[in-house]
Amino acid sequence: MIAWDEFSSQFANELYPEHKTQAIEEFTAERLRSYYVKYPDVLVPAVNALDESKQLHELGHKSAAIVFAASAVELLFKSAVLRPVIYGLVHHDGLAETIVEVSTGGSGFDRYEKLLQKLFAHLTYSDLASVSRKDAAKPLLKECNDLQDKRNKIIHKGQRFGAEESAWAAEVSASAYHLIVGKMLYSLKLGVYDGHMILPFDPPTDDDFVDPLED
Repeated sequence: MIAWDEFSSQFANELYPEHKTQAIEEFTAERLRSYYVKYPDVLVPAVNALDESKQLHELGHKSAAIVFAASAVELLFKSAVLRPVIYGLVHHDGLAETIVEVSTGGSGFDRYEKLLQKLFAHLTYSDLASVSRKDAAKPLLKECNDLQDKRNKIIHKGQRFGAEESAWAAEVSASAYHLIVGKMLYSLKLGVYDGHMILPFDPPTDDDFVDPLED
């Protein structure tokens, strides 16, 4: 078991962290799209976390709401970006799943932030660093990192936050859903229906990407 864990870690390190650029160059939009078509419910865990965050905020559990908002962002990037990329490169489901787990173990997404930026540029022909919420002082990706930092302070230091921070966290996580993942899916002619199911569309309509937090 230990030998397998060591092999998996070494293989993941060799395949993924040191070869982000190569991964993007070898990966085609069609292969990425085929993953979403095969696994249309890949967004469900992230959407559930978004919904849980909203409910906790409304119940007055502000710090807990921030934790779930941060988890939603992490799940969005891991499930909707990293997992499809690895599955597209490793044509063996069991091995691909092992590499996904090794590569995404722990919290945060800083280890694969560069991959996210390159994939976003590859699909949308735009710079992720320029994406921001309306009237926000920082790029959205920076706000996502700030959200992760607040989550860590809550979990590891027992710090508490109020309604203002909780509302901000909800906006950041929803924007990550719409402005990052949503735009990437849209570029692949994929829409999100019923708030969580990824399905092809042709031609696109305004209803092809649905806010899961809308009542």
